[in-house]
Amino acid sequence: MDTLFEWYGACEKQDDALIRAYLVLKSHRFFTEGRKLTDKAVSVLRRRVFSLPEVAGFAMLSRLSEMKDSLSPDDTALAEQLLQSMASKNIVLGCFSGLSGKVRMPEELEGRVFVEYRDRTAREVVIAGTIFPVRRYFHRTMHEVYPGIFTRSFVLYRQEWIQYYFSVYGQDGQAVEKEGGVASREQAPLTRGGLYEDIEALEKYTEKTDLRDSAELVRSLVLKNGMIKDLFREI
Repeated sequence: MDTLFEWYGACEKQDDALIRAYLVLKSHRFFTEGRKLTDKAVSVLRRRVFSLPEVAGFAMLSRLSEMKDSLSPDDTALAEQLLQSMASKNIVLGCFSGLSGKVRMPEELEGRVFVEYRDRTAREVVIAGTIFPVRRYFHRTMHEVYPGIFTRSFVLYRQEWIQYYFSVYGQDGQAVEKEGGVASREQAPLTRGGLYEDIEALEKYTEKTDLRDSAELVRSLVLKNGMIKDLFREI
């Protein structure tokens, strides 16, 4: 199929519907099964991703996450556009973690840890576990962002980490417990100049300094972010 697509792409007359169908099929197979995307398919997908169904964006972000150490400026810009689009729809994917520190994350995604579970036979997946060191239990239903692909994100504060497992409900309604893992704040995307980076800087600063003597510095760190102005009105 890939050879045929490359040959067809060189033809003068092309059927747009056929190209779209090929790209959607390849995106689906890459995102759900990990099948290879050819360089030609990736090149065309880059140009057309925003005019294709959502799975094309999922596949493109997954591919960019794999390329994280060699992203071109254009790739970086594309990843940031796709992430912003996903964030506006409250969609998170496990591959977001791979782009941490490589691209600028939307504020809605900064400071979050992303967990993904895949099972095409599952009707529902619940993630449960404990937040350490506070030892707070959590139990949350995961979101099915694509058939058989369930995700959830968590906001963790400094030095916090979670230990989790999955309860997978089949079509019969019965739950089976599946092994999970561990995720920490260090895995959360924090990008230069972002909201959570400012909060981190403030937290570290307050460990050593009396805020009453440094109102101007604190103001410069946090008041530029409208979301948290109200928290620091007393400064």
